[in-house]
Order: sequence, then C-alpha cells, then structure tokens
Amino acid sequence: MLQSIDESYNQTIQRLEELRQEAAPPTFDNTILPLMYADDSFDLIHSYVHIFSSHLKTPEILEIEKYVNNLAVELSDQIHFDATLYGRVQKVYDDKENLTPEQVDIVESFYESFEENGFALPADKRKQLTALKKELAVLQQNFSSNLTEASSLENYQIHVASKWEVAGIPKRSLKDAKAIAKSLGKKGWVFTSSVEDLITVL
Repeated sequence: MLQSIDESYNQTIQRLEELRQEAAPPTFDNTILPLMYADDSFDLIHSYVHIFSSHLKTPEILEIEKYVNNLAVELSDQIHFDATLYGRVQKVYDDKENLTPEQVDIVESFYESFEENGFALPADKRKQLTALKKELAVLQQNFSSNLTEASSLENYQIHVASKWEVAGIPKRSLKDAKAIAKSLGKKGWVFTSSVEDLITVL
C-alpha cells in the first residue's frame, strides 16, 4: 500500500510541475481542469486508507493513515503556497466573464482556496499553519480511533434478566446472548450493538 501511496503522490507532484511549466496563457481548460484532477489518484488512495482505518484499527493501518494524512497536507501546501499556480488561477479568475456559471463557481472555489490555505501568509506563518494542519490531522485520527473504541461491543450492551423480555427472540440468538452474559459474569442475556443482535431484537 505504501508503494501505491508514494506513486500517486509523486504523480501529483509531476502533474503540478507540468502545470507550472505550461507556456500557454492560463485558461479554464489548461489551468483549472489540470488542477482539479492533479491529485485524483492520491485522493482515491487517501479515501481508501480512511475506509480501511475506520474498520481495521491495527497499529500498521494507523501508521499508514498518519503517513498519508501528512502527505495530504504537503500536497495542499505544494498547491496553495505556489506563486506560479496562484498566478495562473488568478488570471482565469480575472477573465471569468467569458466562462459559464458552472465554470465560474469552480474558478472562484479554487481562487478562494488559496486565501483559505494561507497563500498570503509570510514564510514563518506558513510553517506554523502547516504544523497546525498536521497536528489537526493527528487529533482527528485519534478522535476517530477513540470513537471506534467507545463504540465497540463491550461498551454498548443491553443486559436482560427476565424471560418475558426476551420472548419471541430466536433460540440461537438467546443462546449467544446467554454466552456473552456468562462471559461477563452476569445472569440472563446480554445483547450487543452488533448488526445481528440489532436485527434480532428489532
């Protein structure tokens, strides 16, 4: 997976460099569209990593998630701190009267993203912003991990002690619930937040 992440990252860097070297005057087609799709493969892998990490909280996956999050911040900086790219986007923005309403919305979004991501900041403030974004990514990752842990089966349980409350529930489900209760040192039945238990109870 790390190889695919690095390859998609390097591909994005190469595309950005090609855009910087573009000799033709900036237009929607030769500036905004390439910028829109520059990180498409990296963005796809980034999404896959988040999906994996939301279901598989192993130390290896969490390290990969941290790695790809840092690369995402670096890619954002590669775009939004770059004067050449900003100049090309600004030129298209200034000439937006020739664009369709949909294109104008896209151009304005890109133009505003430079300001939102610190283009106008001095070098020292940019470094601080980058550090803050990486720290925020770590905090978000930790929050997600803690939320998953808090939502585990051990933390969401329904303990039922009376037989009339479990009337109508299939015997197999009752047997499983009784085994869980026994493992927890409880009498009766314990239903968890698993999909199977939820469907059974509902």
